[in-house]
Amino acid sequence: MTTPPRSVALLGPDVVLLAMETLGAGTATSSNTVLVVELAGAIDSDRVESALSRFLVHCPWLGGRLSRPRPWGKLRWRVPKGGPSRPPVRTERLAPGELGALVDRELVARLDPYREAPLRLTLADENGANHLVLTWAHPLMDPHGSEHLLRLLAELDEQRDGAPPWAKPPLLVAPPETRSFRERGALASRGAAQLKSLAPIPPISLAAHNGRPTGLRRHRRFRFVADPPSPDRLRRGMPWRLAVVAKAMTALWVRRGLPTDVPFLVPVSIDRRPRGEHGPVLGNYLGFHFARCQPPVDGDSARLARELRDQLADAIRGGEIEAGWAGMSFARYRPLRGMFRELPWTVAGDFCSFHFADTAVLLPDRTHLFGAPITGGYHVASVPDRPGAGIFFSRAGAVESVVVSWANDVLDDADAEALAAIIQHEMGWTVTTE
Repeated sequence: MTTPPRSVALLGPDVVLLAMETLGAGTATSSNTVLVVELAGAIDSDRVESALSRFLVHCPWLGGRLSRPRPWGKLRWRVPKGGPSRPPVRTERLAPGELGALVDRELVARLDPYREAPLRLTLADENGANHLVLTWAHPLMDPHGSEHLLRLLAELDEQRDGAPPWAKPPLLVAPPETRSFRERGALASRGAAQLKSLAPIPPISLAAHNGRPTGLRRHRRFRFVADPPSPDRLRRGMPWRLAVVAKAMTALWVRRGLPTDVPFLVPVSIDRRPRGEHGPVLGNYLGFHFARCQPPVDGDSARLARELRDQLADAIRGGEIEAGWAGMSFARYRPLRGMFRELPWTVAGDFCSFHFADTAVLLPDRTHLFGAPITGGYHVASVPDRPGAGIFFSRAGAVESVVVSWANDVLDDADAEALAAIIQHEMGWTVTTE
């Protein structure tokens, strides 16, 4: 077996995520991201620890530390001289209804990637309901990478004779860039020019008016029946869901008395993995499209979805997403603080209006983890102090999950419930009774 290198460089989006942690507060805040997998049985922690130990042989950077040899050098996941640290596996016994509070604690308890392994697992028993809770520092990997990590750990667990279960090594890190330096440089220059002119009117987030730094991170998860796909193509896919979220956010803007003549600016992640492929594990292997729209005070979600769909199609045809990817790659050489100072629309502190993501179907090719049947699950992201709020979609089995996540005092439970109610109505979903 080939010995893995002692370090692996972060991707451009990983570094941008690190920089965003300091955008609002000026100091590093939690960027923890959580994957909750619901299970029909308990998991033996020894099996998880054994699989982790075996996996670190192939992917030691999960037990590494973040390092930067010089202020202008690339950030890297570096394996300590004594070898990787095995990420901790903990067990928790919870009373009914306490899982949400556990996830909130996981969001708040910042993983410091410079001083500890950037990953931890918790096996939670909530009065007989079992959950695997995976928490990681967001620059380590994206949501699909976290699912692939669990997939690989489960495959190792199922290979009882100790031999690797894979015919060929799994894709753990992003494939190398094949374009020439000149080509990437031209793309990056075009991407930088696009970013600078992206928002002639700077976006306004909720945190700009109600986001005193407290370190608080909260979320609420809402569960709905997953209906069959709509026969109307417009009402399927990311643009429709973003339009629905924009309508819900507009209602909140109106209640707060925020200006609705300032366009929304929302970064939307675009998975760079070929359809059907799982790797890599490490790195946020994502391009970004910046969706722009006027807050839909007319309530016309269909019109807005059509505009957002056309806007995304134009961005793909025009190479904007590839240009942004190349630009983020060059940003890896820059200091984290002040990375966004060259963007005129961030001068007031807001990089975007709110966060949004749709992580699609959870582990569609797995029925069990460590011997326990999978019954559901969802992703939860810790949003930065600015913009301070985000809405995230995921699906598992017959359940659609909508997660409202916020920082500090930007939202409260009543706000989260109001947002979820509008999304439910626009999507035509019903609340699950399970």
